Amino acid sequence: MTLALLGAELGSGFGHAARLATTAETLGSMGVATVAALPDLSVLEAFPALTAGRVFAAPRGRRPGRFQQALIGRPPPRAAGMSDILALNGYGEPDILSGVVRGWRALIDQLKPDLIVSDYAPGLNLAACGRAPVICVGNGFTLPPLVSPIPRQSVARPPVLSEHDLVEAMSSVLPAGAPPLASLAAVFEGEGRCLTCFPMFDPYQVWRPGEGEGPLQRREANDQRGDGVFAYLNLAAPDIEDMLFGIVAAGVPTRVFIPEAPRAMLAYLDEVGVRADIRPPELAEAIGNARLVIHHGGLGVAQAAAEIGRPQLIAPTDAEKDFTANQLKNAGAARLLGTGKDPIIRAESDVREALNAPELTAAARGLGEALRAHAGDARGRLETLVDEVRRRVA
Repeated sequence: MTLALLGAELGSGFGHAARLATTAETLGSMGVATVAALPDLSVLEAFPALTAGRVFAAPRGRRPGRFQQALIGRPPPRAAGMSDILALNGYGEPDILSGVVRGWRALIDQLKPDLIVSDYAPGLNLAACGRAPVICVGNGFTLPPLVSPIPRQSVARPPVLSEHDLVEAMSSVLPAGAPPLASLAAVFEGEGRCLTCFPMFDPYQVWRPGEGEGPLQRREANDQRGDGVFAYLNLAAPDIEDMLFGIVAAGVPTRVFIPEAPRAMLAYLDEVGVRADIRPPELAEAIGNARLVIHHGGLGVAQAAAEIGRPQLIAPTDAEKDFTANQLKNAGAARLLGTGKDPIIRAESDVREALNAPELTAAARGLGEALRAHAGDARGRLETLVDEVRRRVA
């Protein structure tokens, strides 16, 4: 039986694990066995498709030593592009990167997979050179276009490291005799690629128009709206407690999921009559039973809510989520949670207004119809790539 290693390396939250879980289900239906390696094993309970096979902790980098002192006592620099993310995680320093690559090579040599599916795992992609074919999957942000240099989200801020320095460091850990990387984007090329987002959510769509296949897990319309909200929140987000108090103060039926929420917060939510999930809920069901979806701009929730046709209220927390939120806002299907003084009152007001905005509801419904009509087929694309690799290694 064909064996596939599913690996993630960078990023946080449930998005990468969810995509690899759907990948495992897809490959399982093709008779391919899977093992997984993830940077955060605490998410596994939510994804039984991943635990059906063996699971390992993924090797990953750290912040480069030369930046450590500079970061003490102040926030880390905000990444303005893929090169910054890689530099800040140590991929421009051979001593750090070589440890990541050695860890992946040891796992590959132990498992001897026939193919690898890589989700935001540049170290894995480098380690696989000469060992196993790689299929790269990801959303618009984590799977950059094959152009050089990779476009930056902000040209106002200079890069942490130049692409030349990153390419030089990454080429240094390739096997002896392997040609150096032609570009930074080549790290994400693999034997094939599957872009699992709708084109409107691809920040690089100018460089690859219409390439997005849509999510691996497509959503159907759901006209059985409830009366309240579903909130998917991040405990580390600014003003999270005030935002939560404001949502509760709006006085509508509320369902909340906050990963790693402390017991005191869960007890408070239970006391005020809010349904708080302790494990990730099925998004189609949670979103479908709500009139409004509140979140921080994570693409998994944003795409699911948009495809189902629900209006959204978004408080983005980084550049990627800023882009997603503004795309939905420009489509008329979302509003941004206001900023400024009195965050509790602000959140309460924003929730009430969004729930009573027929133009917002209508725009969200129209966007859902358009996305559900999208001809892309991410599962079909992934299946085709896997079949092509299996034929080559047979």
